[in-house]
Amino acid sequence: MFRQLSKVVLVTALSAVIAVLVLWSDSPDARAFSCESDPVSEFGDGVHDVGCEILDGVYVADEIEDVCNVALTDVEGDTRFSAFVGRAVIHLRDGWSDGLDLPGLSTMESDGCGTWQRREFGAAVEAIDEFGSGAYEVGLEIEPGVYVSSVVSERCFWFYLDDWHYLGGSETAVVVWQVGRPIVAIPDDAFGFYSVRCGTWTRRADDAGRSGVAESFGDGSYVPGLDIAPGLYVSAGGNSECEWYRTAPVSLVAADGGSGDIGGLRSAGRQVVEVKSGDVGFSTSGCGEWRLVPEVGAGDGDPDKELTSEFGVGTYMVGRDIAPGTYVSESEVGDRCEWSVLAGFGGSSADATRSGVGVLRGIVRVFSSDVGFYSSGCSGWRALTGLERVEPPSSFGDGEYVVGVHVSPGLYIGSGAEVGRCFWRRYSDFTGSDSDVLGIRNPVGRVVVRIVDSDLGFESLGCGTWRRADNAVSSGTSAEAS
Repeated sequence: MFRQLSKVVLVTALSAVIAVLVLWSDSPDARAFSCESDPVSEFGDGVHDVGCEILDGVYVADEIEDVCNVALTDVEGDTRFSAFVGRAVIHLRDGWSDGLDLPGLSTMESDGCGTWQRREFGAAVEAIDEFGSGAYEVGLEIEPGVYVSSVVSERCFWFYLDDWHYLGGSETAVVVWQVGRPIVAIPDDAFGFYSVRCGTWTRRADDAGRSGVAESFGDGSYVPGLDIAPGLYVSAGGNSECEWYRTAPVSLVAADGGSGDIGGLRSAGRQVVEVKSGDVGFSTSGCGEWRLVPEVGAGDGDPDKELTSEFGVGTYMVGRDIAPGTYVSESEVGDRCEWSVLAGFGGSSADATRSGVGVLRGIVRVFSSDVGFYSSGCSGWRALTGLERVEPPSSFGDGEYVVGVHVSPGLYIGSGAEVGRCFWRRYSDFTGSDSDVLGIRNPVGRVVVRIVDSDLGFESLGCGTWRRADNAVSSGTSAEAS
């Protein structure tokens, strides 16, 4: 059986299926056959008759070398499969005596699990402060509390159960940790805890003497609501990359349509993040000191603070840090200027309402209704109104241009792409919307375009060198192109 199912079971294990089961067995007295031997409290892999060979109780396998595969068949012939990594815990319970209208268990089959050892339900065991991958009973084998993992920047996952029944799907509250040192606050009402690829968990020192949640903090991993207050935080960042990550139960993410409840960022420059009340962890590295600031809604401003019209890469609050307006930034040498207008600071891709990438430079219009602005690979943003007006050159190449600043209106001829097609666009605005595009072409060979006075922007890629074809600035409103 396991030869056919081993690949499926392994994928199931690494996809964080439930690792602790509640299973029910018929009472041995109700069995329709007689047992040939007394039940044992310790056994190995293979097929075992529940009620004859093994009795109700808690069974633990803690010498798993790879993946422990388990198949349990009830008296109606239905079989359920599960897989464990590190350590396995199974409860075999008499469903009838518990008043549960559930079919009893007939056989248990295991492979790769090593030795199973039985103990009575509720039997006292010595709780441990350090443990690794696998399943553990909370309040018995491990105590509730805050645990920190030894793993750094490795994709681990963990979850805890609110009962011992077999559960599946996102309601099991699987948490995937992606950046920094994982941290978890195991609650008093959790029954079981299971983790994979998280290294060794160590219980943190007693937090009874804590004076409250912090409103400023540095590098490390934190539990929101216990270590740090939920809210909006700002960090000055720096020239080198910093990274931060916030995580929430998968059940919350699924309820939000799969986005918006977990997120993170790796970038240089100023940082802004909203740590939400539903988050279970926040990790930061290389970002310097974070400080809590009053949450700012769209369009809100601080009348006592002068908003800047010049700023660098990173994340900024519109109306709090930067003023609405049109901004221009040259790309860093050897890089592209990437920018996003934000509706929030959760670090999710869903926060970005508009985005763009500039080959030569970035040009963007920010509205007062926008919440935030993020950029990377840009040399520094300046308001378009503050740019020095100089005579634009009569020839230019690939890139993005503001008409009247970087390029003059007029008729231009381009040499075209050496191979394949090139493309160019004329713009009426820089909001990042498709409605900004006045005209677009994707020609082969020699190209011609007339940029008129009313155009605000022009973009070209792969069209070679554009050269001015007329000696006078066009004052018309129509555009000729090929």
